[in-house]
Amino acid sequence: MNSTTVSQKSTLNIKRLIKVIAIFLFLMALIYVVAPYFQEFAKRTKQNTEQNSNKTRSNSKTKKWQNKKSNGKNEPHKNQNIKKSLEKQIEKYEKQINELKNKSNKTKEERKLLRKLKKAKKRIYKNLNKTGETHSIKGK
Repeated sequence: MNSTTVSQKSTLNIKRLIKVIAIFLFLMALIYVVAPYFQEFAKRTKQNTEQNSNKTRSNSKTKKWQNKKSNGKNEPHKNQNIKKSLEKQIEKYEKQINELKNKSNKTKEERKLLRKLKKAKKRIYKNLNKTGETHSIKGK
C-alpha cells in the first residue's frame, strides 16, 4: 500500500512538473513572438515623448486658451483681443512711469502725474485679470 501511494504521488508530481515546463515553454515562445512589437512600441513612445518635451508647456496652454470661448461659467470671461490691447496699454504706462522715475528733479505736477499713471496701471491690471463668477464647484 505504501509503495503504490508513493508511486502515485511521484507520477502526480511528474505530471505537474511537465505542465509547468509546458507553460514555461509556451510563455517563452510567446515572449519571443511578441517582443519585437513591444520594442517598436517602446521606440514610438520614446519618439513621442522627445517630441513633446521639445514643446514648452506655456505655449500649449496659451494656444488652448486663445481659441476658447469666454462666455460660459467657470471660464475666463475676458476677450483675448481686449486682453492684448490692455497689455499694450500697460506697456505704454510702464514706459511713461519709468521716464518720470528716472527724471532727477520732479515738479509737483510730475509727481501727481506719476501717481495717476501708477493708479491707472493698477486699474488696468485689475481689469486684465477679471474672470467670471465660479459656479458649481462644490459637490451638490
